[in-house]
Amino acid sequence: MIVTIAGIGAGNRKNCTQEVLESVKQADVLIGADRMLAAFSDVPAPRYASFSPQAVRDFLLSHRQYGHAVILVSGDTGFYSNAGSLFAVLKEHGFDIRFLCGISSVSAFCARLKLSWEDACLISLHGRKQNLIYAIARKEKVFSLLSGREDIGKLCRKLTAYGMGSVMLHLGVNLSYPDEQILHIRAQEFTENPPKLKEGLWCLLAVNPFLPETERRQYFFSRHIPNHAFLQSESPRIPITKEEIRQISIAKLKLTENAVLYDIGAGTGSVGIEASLFSPDLEVYAIEKSKAACELTEKNRLRFAADNVTVIEGSAPDIFAGLPKQTHAFIGGSSGALPEIVTALLKKNPKTRIVITALTLETIAAAANLSHTLPVCDADVAQIQASHTKKTGSYHMITAENPIFIFSFTGKG
Repeated sequence: MIVTIAGIGAGNRKNCTQEVLESVKQADVLIGADRMLAAFSDVPAPRYASFSPQAVRDFLLSHRQYGHAVILVSGDTGFYSNAGSLFAVLKEHGFDIRFLCGISSVSAFCARLKLSWEDACLISLHGRKQNLIYAIARKEKVFSLLSGREDIGKLCRKLTAYGMGSVMLHLGVNLSYPDEQILHIRAQEFTENPPKLKEGLWCLLAVNPFLPETERRQYFFSRHIPNHAFLQSESPRIPITKEEIRQISIAKLKLTENAVLYDIGAGTGSVGIEASLFSPDLEVYAIEKSKAACELTEKNRLRFAADNVTVIEGSAPDIFAGLPKQTHAFIGGSSGALPEIVTALLKKNPKTRIVITALTLETIAAAANLSHTLPVCDADVAQIQASHTKKTGSYHMITAENPIFIFSFTGKG
C-alpha cells in the first residue's frame, strides 16, 4: 500500500500545491481531521476522519484493500506537523510512505504581512512547552503557533510585566478561511484593553525592534550579569553571591539540556537568574525562606525577563516535596541545615549534581564531611578569593573579598 502524507497548507484548497491536488484525486481513501476532509468534499473517495496516528495505523492495517491512502495534514509536513508522528507509527508496517510538502503557516502568514521570515526564530506552543519570552527578549522576530486565544492574553501580560509591552504582535487565526482574523497590536495595548478574539489555533509573529536599546540584551548573550545590575537590599540585608563566585559555581554545576535547578537560599536570586540565561529549556526554582528575599528575587526575575525561574518561599528541605525532581542544586545558604538538605536532595534524585558555597568554618566543615560520608563521586573543592580595585584619591587600592570555598559533587545514583 502506498501511503502519502500530504501537507495541505492553511486549509483552503487554493493554497494546496498541484502535486497534492493530483495525489488527492488519485487516492483510494482520504484520511484526516474533519476540517481537512471538508476541503475535499467533492472528491468521491471513501474517507476516514481521524488525526490520531495510532487510529490511522489501525485503520490502514485493517483496510489493506486500498492501494493508495492519502493522509491530509495541515501546513507543511516539516513544520510542527502531525506528519512526523504518523511516520513514526507507520514506518514499521511495510507501507510505501511518501511525503508531499505544503505551504507552512509561517510562510502563508508572513506573506500576508508582507514581511520576511528568514531571520525569525520559529517556535510552537501547540501541544508543547516552550519559553516564548526567552526568544522574544533575544530576537527581533519570533514566529509561534499557539494552542488557543488564551495563550495570547497570557503572553501579553508577561511581556508587559517584563518591560516588553512595546513589542508588536501580529496575530492570525483561520488563515485562508472566510472567517480569517488578523490583528496587529502591541502587548501593553492588548493587556490594557483586550480585543475580542475568535476561538481557534492562532499564529503569532512578534516583532521586537527595540533590542539594541535594551541594556540587558548584552547580559543575555554574554550569559553574565554584573553585580551592579541586580537589585540589592541592605535593609534588610539580603546577601548576593558575588559575580566571580557565581560564574565558577554555575560552571561547576555542569548544567545539561532540560535541567531542573534548585537555587537554595536564593537571596537576591543572582545564581538562579544568571543560570537561566544559559537555555530556555532550563527550569529554575529559587528557594528562599525570607519573604523579603523572595520579593527581591521576584523583582530581579522580572528585571531580566527570566520566565524560566519560579520563586518559592519556604524552608529547605521541607519545601522540596511539592517541586519537580531536580537534576542540579546550588546551595548558597542552608541556615545550619546543610546535611538535611543534601540528604533530601540525593533521596529525591540520587544522581543530583550539587554545588555548595561556604564562607564560615562551620559550613566548610559540614560540606567537607558530606562529600566523604554520602554516596557521591567527582567530589571537588576550590577556594576562591577575588580582589577588586578601589580608587582612593589619586591611588587605586586592591580590596579583597572574603575567601569562599566551593564544594561540588554528583550523587552516585
